Amino acid sequence: MYRFRRDLPESIRNCVAGDTEWSIIGTGMGSYEFRQVAPAHISPTSHHHKIQISDATPEIITTYSPGSDE
Repeated sequence: MYRFRRDLPESIRNCVAGDTEWSIIGTGMGSYEFRQVAPAHISPTSHHHKIQISDATPEIITTYSPGSDE
């Protein structure tokens, strides 16, 4: 539940050493473990320009749909 949806409890976050953070790693089918890893925060930089990516979903569906039979 904590893996992607919410922060770990503060009592666990405070147990991390140095400049690392906790990560929950999948180790098999239904098996996980806590590991301390270097932070991997990705943030945009101010010197890059934003680009618009159009949503071509309707055109793609129209192009590749087999017809109105389905």
